[in-house]
Amino acid sequence: MGAPRWTEKEREILNDYAGLMSYEDLSRKLGRSVSALQQFRCRRKMPTFFDNFYTYSLLAKELGVQRATLRKYYNRGWLIGKRATWTSMFGKRPMMFLHENIVQFLQDKYTLFDGRKIPNIYFRNVVKEMNGG
Repeated sequence: MGAPRWTEKEREILNDYAGLMSYEDLSRKLGRSVSALQQFRCRRKMPTFFDNFYTYSLLAKELGVQRATLRKYYNRGWLIGKRATWTSMFGKRPMMFLHENIVQFLQDKYTLFDGRKIPNIYFRNVVKEMNGG
Protein backbone atom coordinates (compact mmCIF):
# COMPACT_ATOMS: atom_id res chain seq x y z
CA MET A 1 0.00 0.00 0.00
CA GLY A 2 1.36 3.42 -0.97
CA ALA A 3 1.43 6.68 0.93
CA PRO A 4 -1.93 8.31 1.62
CA ARG A 5 -3.21 10.80 -0.95
CA TRP A 6 -2.62 14.48 -0.30
CA THR A 7 -5.74 16.22 0.93
CA GLU A 8 -6.81 19.64 -0.27
CA LYS A 9 -6.10 21.00 3.23
CA GLU A 10 -2.52 19.62 3.15
CA ARG A 11 -1.92 21.19 -0.27
CA GLU A 12 -3.25 24.49 0.99
CA ILE A 13 -0.95 24.41 4.04
CA LEU A 14 2.00 23.54 1.83
CA ASN A 15 1.26 26.51 -0.47
CA ASP A 16 0.58 28.92 2.39
CA TYR A 17 3.77 28.13 4.25
CA ALA A 18 6.15 27.94 1.27
CA GLY A 19 9.23 29.81 2.35
CA LEU A 20 7.84 30.58 5.79
CA MET A 21 8.54 27.21 7.41
CA SER A 22 11.33 24.70 6.88
CA TYR A 23 10.67 21.25 5.43
CA GLU A 24 11.28 19.78 8.88
CA ASP A 25 8.68 22.00 10.56
CA LEU A 26 6.16 21.39 7.80
CA SER A 27 6.72 17.63 7.92
CA ARG A 28 5.86 17.67 11.63
CA LYS A 29 2.83 19.90 11.01
CA LEU A 30 1.50 17.65 8.25
CA GLY A 31 2.64 14.29 9.63
CA ARG A 32 4.55 13.51 6.42
CA SER A 33 8.21 12.89 5.77
CA VAL A 34 10.53 15.60 4.48
CA SER A 35 11.12 13.41 1.41
CA ALA A 36 7.36 13.25 0.71
CA LEU A 37 7.13 17.07 0.88
CA GLN A 38 10.05 17.55 -1.47
CA GLN A 39 8.71 15.01 -3.97
CA PHE A 40 5.22 16.48 -3.92
CA ARG A 41 6.50 20.01 -4.50
CA CYS A 42 8.91 18.89 -7.23
CA ARG A 43 6.26 16.90 -9.13
CA ARG A 44 3.91 19.87 -9.13
CA LYS A 45 6.67 22.37 -9.94
CA MET A 46 5.88 24.38 -6.82
CA PRO A 47 8.37 27.05 -5.72
CA THR A 48 11.13 25.83 -3.45
CA PHE A 49 11.64 26.79 0.16
CA PHE A 50 14.06 29.52 1.06
CA ASP A 51 16.49 28.49 3.76
CA ASN A 52 18.37 31.75 4.07
CA PHE A 53 15.73 34.05 5.56
CA TYR A 54 13.58 34.47 8.63
CA THR A 55 10.26 36.17 9.31
CA TYR A 56 9.64 38.31 12.42
CA SER A 57 8.18 35.32 14.27
CA LEU A 58 10.92 32.87 13.33
CA LEU A 59 13.74 35.32 14.04
CA ALA A 60 12.24 36.35 17.38
CA LYS A 61 12.13 32.69 18.37
CA GLU A 62 15.71 32.07 17.20
CA LEU A 63 17.07 35.10 19.08
CA GLY A 64 14.88 34.71 22.19
CA VAL A 65 13.32 38.20 21.91
CA GLN A 66 9.84 39.59 21.30
CA ARG A 67 8.64 40.48 17.80
CA ALA A 68 8.14 44.07 19.00
CA THR A 69 11.82 44.22 19.92
CA LEU A 70 12.81 43.15 16.41
CA ARG A 71 10.46 45.76 14.94
CA LYS A 72 12.21 48.38 17.05
CA TYR A 73 15.62 47.24 15.74
CA TYR A 74 14.27 47.30 12.17
CA ASN A 75 12.70 50.77 12.57
CA ARG A 76 16.00 52.12 13.92
CA GLY A 77 17.78 50.76 10.84
CA TRP A 78 19.88 48.29 12.81
CA LEU A 79 18.30 45.19 11.26
CA ILE A 80 17.81 45.12 7.49
CA GLY A 81 14.73 43.41 6.09
CA LYS A 82 12.31 43.58 3.19
CA ARG A 83 8.74 42.59 2.43
CA ALA A 84 8.11 39.25 0.73
CA THR A 85 6.76 39.24 -2.81
CA TRP A 86 3.92 36.87 -1.84
CA THR A 87 1.15 37.09 0.72
CA SER A 88 0.82 34.78 3.71
CA MET A 89 -2.33 32.89 4.55
CA PHE A 90 -3.32 35.95 6.60
CA GLY A 91 -3.34 38.14 3.48
CA LYS A 92 -0.20 40.08 4.41
CA ARG A 93 3.23 40.21 2.90
CA PRO A 94 5.60 39.01 5.64
CA MET A 95 8.84 40.77 6.48
CA MET A 96 11.93 38.78 5.51
CA PHE A 97 15.33 39.02 7.16
CA LEU A 98 18.17 37.46 5.19
CA HIS A 99 20.68 35.34 7.05
CA GLU A 100 23.64 37.53 6.15
CA ASN A 101 21.80 40.66 7.37
CA ILE A 102 21.01 38.96 10.68
CA VAL A 103 24.66 37.98 11.14
CA GLN A 104 25.76 41.55 10.33
CA PHE A 105 23.22 42.92 12.84
CA LEU A 106 24.46 40.53 15.54
CA GLN A 107 28.07 41.48 14.84
CA ASP A 108 27.29 45.20 14.95
CA LYS A 109 24.95 45.11 17.94
CA TYR A 110 26.26 42.12 19.89
CA THR A 111 26.11 44.13 23.14
CA LEU A 112 22.30 43.99 22.94
CA PHE A 113 22.62 40.25 23.55
CA ASP A 114 25.26 40.21 26.30
CA GLY A 115 24.29 37.61 28.87
CA ARG A 116 21.15 36.68 26.95
CA LYS A 117 20.53 33.04 26.13
CA ILE A 118 20.00 32.86 22.35
CA PRO A 119 18.17 29.61 21.44
CA ASN A 120 19.77 29.33 17.97
CA ILE A 121 23.26 27.90 18.50
CA TYR A 122 24.67 29.43 15.31
CA PHE A 123 23.48 32.94 16.20
CA ARG A 124 24.61 32.44 19.80
CA ASN A 125 28.10 31.61 18.50
CA VAL A 126 28.15 34.76 16.35
CA VAL A 127 27.50 36.89 19.44
CA LYS A 128 29.93 34.84 21.52
CA GLU A 129 32.65 35.33 18.89
CA MET A 130 32.12 39.08 18.95
CA ASN A 131 32.37 39.06 22.78
CA GLY A 132 35.79 37.43 22.40
CA GLY A 133 34.61 34.09 23.74
